[in-house]
Amino acid sequence: MPMNRQYRYSAVSLRTRRLLHPRVRPEVRFWLGVVGITTVAALSLWGTGKQASGYASATNLSRPTAKTEASKGSEPATETEPSPLLQVEPNYTILPPALRDSIKLPPLDRVSVAYDGRIASSSRLPSTKSRFAGKIAALTDKNEFVFYTIDPQLQEYVEGVVSKAKAQHVAIVVTQPGTGRVLAIAGKSPFIRDVAFHNGFPAASLFKVVTATAAVEQQGITPDQLIRFRGGTYTLERGNYKANPALDRRYMSIGEAMGRSCNPVFGRIALELLSPPILRNYARNFGFNADLQSDIPIAKSPAVIPFDDYEFSRTGAGFGDVRLSPVHAASMVGGIVNDGKMLRPIFIDKLVSPTGSVLYRSKTTVISSMMTPRTARSVLDMMEYTTTIGTSRREFTPNNRPVLPHVRIAAKTGTLSGDDPKGLNNWFIAAAPRDNAKVAIAVVVVNPRGAQGKASHLGKLVLTSFFE
Repeated sequence: MPMNRQYRYSAVSLRTRRLLHPRVRPEVRFWLGVVGITTVAALSLWGTGKQASGYASATNLSRPTAKTEASKGSEPATETEPSPLLQVEPNYTILPPALRDSIKLPPLDRVSVAYDGRIASSSRLPSTKSRFAGKIAALTDKNEFVFYTIDPQLQEYVEGVVSKAKAQHVAIVVTQPGTGRVLAIAGKSPFIRDVAFHNGFPAASLFKVVTATAAVEQQGITPDQLIRFRGGTYTLERGNYKANPALDRRYMSIGEAMGRSCNPVFGRIALELLSPPILRNYARNFGFNADLQSDIPIAKSPAVIPFDDYEFSRTGAGFGDVRLSPVHAASMVGGIVNDGKMLRPIFIDKLVSPTGSVLYRSKTTVISSMMTPRTARSVLDMMEYTTTIGTSRREFTPNNRPVLPHVRIAAKTGTLSGDDPKGLNNWFIAAAPRDNAKVAIAVVVVNPRGAQGKASHLGKLVLTSFFE
C-alpha cells in the first residue's frame, strides 16, 4: 500500500533531524546546510531576468551606464548578516565525499586572515574571479567568508583597460575617497608581482602637490599668484634654478604651473618659500616614509629630502629621490579631495562566520591630516588646471569641449625615467567630481607606446565609464 503524504513528510523530517543531530560530524552538518540553503537560493532566483552589467566587459570597452558602489556610499553597519551561505560559492572540493558528487559549486580562493580585535588583515588578495553572489570573496581555513570592497563590474572594466593598454608595465587603482575603500585594482608586468602595490615608481611631478600644499599653508600662496622664472617650462638646471631679477622674464600663475607641470616655478617655490624640514614634514603627512595601515601589506613609499639648494629645488619640482606605489598615489589624491584627510586603504570589507555572524566589519580610519580643508580647496583649484589647460587637456578637454561637461576633475600628471622598473614612468592621478568626489584614481604606465598607452588616456577611459 503506498505511503500516505503525511507519513512521507514525517519520515523525511525524521531523517533530516537525525542528520542534523549534534552527534553527526560538524562538517557534515555544515555542508548539509550548504545544500539546503543553496537549493532555496536557487529556487528563489529561478525565473528572474538577467541583470544588465554596469560596466563594459573586459573584452568590450564600450561606455557603461550603471553606477558603482562608490556612488552609493558605504553600506550602513549592522550587527547581523544573512547567512553567507546564501551569498558565497564554497569550494566544492572540500565537501564530504558523500556530497561532493551531488553539488557542483564554483571554487573560492583560500586566504589567511589575521584579526587582532581591531583590524582584519591578509597577506594577499584572492583572484577577482573568486566570487559569491556578485561579490569578490574568499574562504579562510576555518571556513569563514572574507568579503572584499572591490566592485566586480568596475574591476572587470579596469582589467579590460589594463589588458589593452599599450605599455609594458601598467597599474590602475580606483578608490572611494570618503571611505578609503578600494573599488578596483589591476595591473600587468612581465616580472613585477602585484604591480599595483609596487613602491619603486618615481613620484615625478606628483610631488608638486606636496610642495604646493606646504607653500599654501606656510606662506599663503594662491593659485593666481605669479612666479617669475627663466628657461623652458620643463627645464630646471643649475643655470636657472635660482632667481635672477635681471634674467627672469617669464612668469606663470601657480595654478597654471600646476596644470602645465612647470618645473622652474615649483623649483622656485621650494627654494624661496620652504625649507627641507618643512617639506619633509609635509611629505610624511602625505604618507611618504610612513605606514598606510592597510589590511593588505603595502611597502612604505620612500622620500629623501636633501639639504643642498639645487637638489632641494629639484625635489620640490618632482626630480628628487621620491617613490611611491599606485595604491599610495590613489590614497593620496583621495585624501586631498576628502578635505585633506588621508584614509587607510581598505580591501577587506567584512569577515563572516559560516552561520552568518559578522566577526569583523571594516571602518573608515583617518591615518593622516595632510592639510586643512581650506588648503585642500586651494590645491584642488590648482589641480583642476591639469584637465582644462594643462597636461591632460587633450584627453579631457579636446578642442575646448569637456569630455565630461558636468564633472569637474582635479588631476595631476607626472613623467620621469626610473630604474625599478627601468623606463619612462607616466602618471595620472585624479578625483571627481571635484567638490563632492565619488571616485579617486591612480594610473601609472612604463614606456607607453603612443598617446593611447599614456596614463591620462587610461584614466579618461575609467572616469568616463564611471560617470556616463
